Amino acid sequence: MCQETDVKLEYNYDDGIRKLADTLYKSDVIEQTTLSSLKTLSSIRNDCAHANQTAPNEHKVKRLIEDTDDYIRGRGI
Repeated sequence: MCQETDVKLEYNYDDGIRKLADTLYKSDVIEQTTLSSLKTLSSIRNDCAHANQTAPNEHKVKRLIEDTDDYIRGRGI
């Protein structure tokens, strides 16, 4: 989305989901609701990617997959 918008954005290709979402929000590309949803998905993703003592919550992982698919396909989150 950062690459596709008509707005000139300052970001690095190694920025994480949360930082990219903040960049899009501050540039008025996405709204607060989308920002909040992306931050939630980012947290779930971090739980999955980084070692914790407990396994990621199955319901949250399903939400991550489904909401990400919806967002990528333009159905919103």
